[in-house]
Amino acid sequence: MNNRYVSNDPPDYIQRGEEIDLVHILKVLFYSKVWIAATTLLFIVCGIIIANTLTPIYKSDALIQVEKNPSLGILNKLSPVLPDGAGVSSESEVSLIKSRLVIGKTVRDLGLDIVTTEKTYPVANGVLQRLFGHQPAKITIAYLSLPEAYINQPLKLDMVQSGDFVLYVGESIVEGKVGVPVHTDDVDFLIDSAQLTENTSFIIIKRNEYSVIEEIKERLSIDTKSGGNGMLHLSMTGPEPVIISKILDNIAHNYLAQDVARKSEEASKSLAFLNKQLLQIKSNLIEAESKLNEFRKNNESVDLSLEAKFILDNVVAIDTQLNELTFKEAEISKLYKRTHPAYKALSEKKAILIAEKEKLNQRISAMPSTQQEILSMTRDVQMGNDIYLVLLNKQHELNISKASTLGNVRIIDRAVTQLKPVKPKKLLIVILSAMLGFLFSSGIILVRNMLIKGIRQPAELEMRDIPVYAVVPLAPELTKRRRCRAIPTYQSDELLANSAPTSLAIEALRGLRTSLHFAMLKAGNNILMISGTSPGVGKSFVCSNLAVLMAQAGTRVLLIDCDLRRGYLHRIFSKTESRAGLADFLTEGGNIESVIQKTEYSGVDFIGRGRMVTHPAELIMTDNFAELIRACSTLYDVVIVDTPPILSVTDAAIIGRYASTSLMVVRFEQNSIKEVEAGLRRFEQNDVAIQGTIFNGVEKRAAESYTYGDYSYQD
Repeated sequence: MNNRYVSNDPPDYIQRGEEIDLVHILKVLFYSKVWIAATTLLFIVCGIIIANTLTPIYKSDALIQVEKNPSLGILNKLSPVLPDGAGVSSESEVSLIKSRLVIGKTVRDLGLDIVTTEKTYPVANGVLQRLFGHQPAKITIAYLSLPEAYINQPLKLDMVQSGDFVLYVGESIVEGKVGVPVHTDDVDFLIDSAQLTENTSFIIIKRNEYSVIEEIKERLSIDTKSGGNGMLHLSMTGPEPVIISKILDNIAHNYLAQDVARKSEEASKSLAFLNKQLLQIKSNLIEAESKLNEFRKNNESVDLSLEAKFILDNVVAIDTQLNELTFKEAEISKLYKRTHPAYKALSEKKAILIAEKEKLNQRISAMPSTQQEILSMTRDVQMGNDIYLVLLNKQHELNISKASTLGNVRIIDRAVTQLKPVKPKKLLIVILSAMLGFLFSSGIILVRNMLIKGIRQPAELEMRDIPVYAVVPLAPELTKRRRCRAIPTYQSDELLANSAPTSLAIEALRGLRTSLHFAMLKAGNNILMISGTSPGVGKSFVCSNLAVLMAQAGTRVLLIDCDLRRGYLHRIFSKTESRAGLADFLTEGGNIESVIQKTEYSGVDFIGRGRMVTHPAELIMTDNFAELIRACSTLYDVVIVDTPPILSVTDAAIIGRYASTSLMVVRFEQNSIKEVEAGLRRFEQNDVAIQGTIFNGVEKRAAESYTYGDYSYQD
């Protein structure tokens, strides 16, 4: 079998380079620019609606400084070898601000665990409030105490009249009045104020405090300013600008208050310790002075030598320093381990002082016993007196510090809410909506373009050695779009050649008429068969308009509707289906002229399909059909035969044997190359030669450019 119409080569447009493919895509998009613009505009409108209905989110911020300041210990002036305080740890301060100690107090202070909403449609109410400024009813609850079983449970509150209300708590009903505290076995609460009308209902929820704290922590951001200067930038977001400003201010003040309280508590503990020590040291000092006076009285005014006085002064000075180092060690042990350099330096200094004291004790041991005893007593008195004076001074200092405790925290900037919401970004939403609309519509166009397997260019036929006699553009005048089908179909009782003789489709058929005139001069007879691969390709449109155009050129034309199943040419030429036609002649025989109809178009006669039959292929194979074709060929200059699709039924293969010129109509984007090749092979198997094709219904897109005025086309 001859495989003339089989080709494995890809279409020409697939063989193009990347640059041409990009141009092709841009042209496809440009052709659909109206649909893309409409879809993009729709997305923009949706974006505007969404941007204006989303809940606006505001941002409030405050600035806090945490100063570097050592604690109020008993001896806070450490020696030069020790650091001047522990410094400020930003991480620890951030953790302290976000602790339940600080935020929990804010929740209780502002009643954030109590949620009240008007019983209505919350989504619709929010949209109305944002679009038209509609203000919902509000109530302010000062405090609310409920049993644990009703935590996180919605409670209904109805306002009746004159500030009276009814609260439903489980099966209990609690009545009250705005501004008057309510106390029952289960409920303890107070409604401060109400902005509402009568017969308004509310839903009240007492939330779990821990969950409220966690929500605030998620919305609270703390930025530690660079440089280690102790600056903390607090920010918080939320839908209500006044509320978030109050929350942030309260958090800052609670953080400040706990710092002051901590410093005051430290001073109080140190002061209590000093008071206790002062009593003990004063008692010891009085006892030491009594012993010294008694000893001198018994030993008749024994005085110290100059050497003894020198040693005594040194011993007292060393003991004083050792006592100070002991206090310092008690403080530094809270900050550092024994292996820390500061702790080691203090220990080394203490060891040096102990060694010097040991040397002085050895010199004292060499003195007479009386001198040793009076030296020891005098030393005890002087040391006790020095320590007592030092602690007495510290007592005064701590009293002053406690009375004027400020803490290390300072609020630099109070909480201020920005006038404009930080979210949603309306312009960004609209821009993204426009981009999404453009990408969505473009994607739909490109995907649809990729899914279409039909032929788009006549070059796809010609590269497979399939001649194209004419490229007929889509005739919008006769196109009817079906809702569930995007392929246009010609169904009209009026000929385009008559109603729109200047249409580009008619101009293309005039070019076909010229080509057929010369082609049929060399043909064996004047029979022209026009078929197609599948239904709806427009073969009847081509046949009817071509017949009229040939008649206008002075040719006597007979048009035969051989589609005995779905033919509709009788609606154009005879306006009735009751008249005898081809099926009647093939069934009953008779006079040929009885089935030939004169039409309103000069030079065009017509044979309709006739009545409906159940076996059209068998009728066409009868001698009556052959007799009809031979007779008509002698009576007319051209006989045009409109046949059914070759891939649907075999009628066209039978009729094609009587025609010397046969053409096949191929529909733009409807018929694939495989369908066309299958149709041609079907004709070839039945010894029917197809001279060429008619590329019909071509849409003039930017992607495929044709010039119909001069009957030519180009890639």
